[in-house]
Amino acid sequence: MRVTDLGLNSLLVKPNLWLLGVTAALIAIHINAVSKFDGDIDKTSISVVCWGVFLLLISRKHQTLKLQSDPISSLVGLALMFSLLVRSMFVHIPNDILVEISPLFTFLGLGLLASGFKGLKQYGQEAMVIFIMVLPQVLVATLAEKFVDLNAIAAQFSYYLLWYSGFNVQLQGVNIILPTGSVEVYSGCSGLIPMLMMFKLSVLFLVMFPTKTIEKIFLPIVAVFIAFIVNGFRIALMALLVAFSNAATFDYWHEGDGSQIFSLISIFIFGLLCRFLLQQDSSADLSSTSLKQI
Repeated sequence: MRVTDLGLNSLLVKPNLWLLGVTAALIAIHINAVSKFDGDIDKTSISVVCWGVFLLLISRKHQTLKLQSDPISSLVGLALMFSLLVRSMFVHIPNDILVEISPLFTFLGLGLLASGFKGLKQYGQEAMVIFIMVLPQVLVATLAEKFVDLNAIAAQFSYYLLWYSGFNVQLQGVNIILPTGSVEVYSGCSGLIPMLMMFKLSVLFLVMFPTKTIEKIFLPIVAVFIAFIVNGFRIALMALLVAFSNAATFDYWHEGDGSQIFSLISIFIFGLLCRFLLQQDSSADLSSTSLKQI
């Protein structure tokens, strides 16, 4: 009688299953660390979306990937992942550098273990997704503020929104002044972080879907512009809440759950734009196919 073993021995000879399990574990560790220690819903959401896109891209090409590593590459990959797992047990502070760069370690470790140094070139799109995920928003924001006074620009835009709406409003530097109150547009309210988030989403869209050259150029610009406009309305609302002495509502929309609604609005508008572009491209492809058949 012949017995077929479908248990542990069968799993041990399937490296793909091990890679999948290790990948899932490392992704779960990263998302948990971001949500636990950063406490930033937008950042956590971007991490989840990036990992989702990463896995989707891998699934699209998994049949054509060359999973041939060598001992040195495998050893380096295992060392990277082991160091990441060990170090993750000692993360106890917000904005830990390990949490920021752990996706890069995960990508390199898995890539080396699966395909070796020579095979990393297969993962160009995935590398772009990882770069978008680890792009340090605070550092980019600090550098951007040295070249562009976004606080003043955001304050001016919100001032004109209120002025054209008929309110008695004045602008002094970055201060929007109403007869019964005023707000100061400082770095946290300039909208730069939401703009970076929308930029990341636009790049993820370009990585996932085939687009025209002009769309690749203008879509990130439009995404950033959407975030800026929505944030301008947010600042105008903050000014009105201060003017009407509604402190509780101001706190809700400024730092509470209400602040996330504006991010959702930006994402929703951008999503509608992306859907429109996909529909236009689909219609163009159908028209081209019909012409060829005729």
